[in-house]
Amino acid sequence: MVTLQVMPNPRDWFLQDTILFENQYLLAGPAGYASYLWSTGDTLPEITVNTEGLYTLQLTTHNLCAGADSTYLKMLEAESPFLVPNAFTPNNDGLNDTFRPVVDYERVRMFSMIIYNRWGQLIFETTYPAEGWDGKDAPAGVYSWVISYSDMVGKVVKMRGGVTLVR
Repeated sequence: MVTLQVMPNPRDWFLQDTILFENQYLLAGPAGYASYLWSTGDTLPEITVNTEGLYTLQLTTHNLCAGADSTYLKMLEAESPFLVPNAFTPNNDGLNDTFRPVVDYERVRMFSMIIYNRWGQLIFETTYPAEGWDGKDAPAGVYSWVISYSDMVGKVVKMRGGVTLVR
């Protein structure tokens, strides 16, 4: 009597098309295989990548059965967690009386907003996203703003723009 043990070939198991919003991503193969060979030349079960492109992993079982799967990693820039208006009307009518960004608070850790007049003089500064500039005693015109923030992974971003104060 002969006993045969049938080992299944590695199957398509894990790799999917992936959208990346940060500058690194971990690709991981399933555990328990005898060998791993990535298209990058790496031979570990997991690799960290930071370049857009096609990544392939070839697996081999302890019985020398092989299988492979691929994924295309698409890098995208994250959208800003702010919507910043380009004008406001500080006339105390209860509509659009202060200049402040609309903030996705879940994506912002540190915040700073500075407003300058047309001569580059600092006229307003805050570290609270909900605190807006009321334009008090400022003439109508265009003002420059700088918003600095850090996201949830600590990346610091600086945005610049202009806002028109309408009287």
